[in-house]
Amino acid sequence: DEQGLRSVFIYFFFLMMAGEGLNVLLYPYLQQSAGVDAKTMFSFLMSASTAGRLVGGIAHYVYKIPAKKRFMIAAIVYFTLNFLNGSLLFFSYSIMLGMQFLIGFLSINSFNIRMSATQSYVAPEKRGRINGFYHILTTVGMLIGRLLTGYLGETFAYPSIVLGLNLMSLIAFAFIIMGNRKSIAAVYNRTV
Repeated sequence: DEQGLRSVFIYFFFLMMAGEGLNVLLYPYLQQSAGVDAKTMFSFLMSASTAGRLVGGIAHYVYKIPAKKRFMIAAIVYFTLNFLNGSLLFFSYSIMLGMQFLIGFLSINSFNIRMSATQSYVAPEKRGRINGFYHILTTVGMLIGRLLTGYLGETFAYPSIVLGLNLMSLIAFAFIIMGNRKSIAAVYNRTV
């Protein structure tokens, strides 16, 4: 019944679907372009993302985001994640490392803002049901993203597939997040 929660959860269906496109194609892309060094390159990219999550998590707990800015920051993060994920495979490896760090940094902050806001917004007796709905929706998005990416990967260039999925997610962002910004801000812009 809550438009703000429903909008965030539906958007995350698209965000997770697009994210899985990159997850599925990153290693094969490196194999195509780097060959023997693909394992090492992939490991460093995953490490950069993990380091970004670590630094982002620490920064999120050291610096408290003012309640009135939480939605605005979340929206900027959602937009930026789609941009970074969609364009990642178009850059050189050294730039990809920096982008992966930034993706990790932003992802953990997106998670913390969404999780703390939704958990404080929902009545305690409904949190399990709400979490279950969210995880079902995002898991279905991830599965569709993997299937679609695998199917498209037989025909189209990997960077184009990842870009296309993230453009679709950006369209969802414009309609779902920005189109429902007042109801989502009511969920996010709370003191937690």
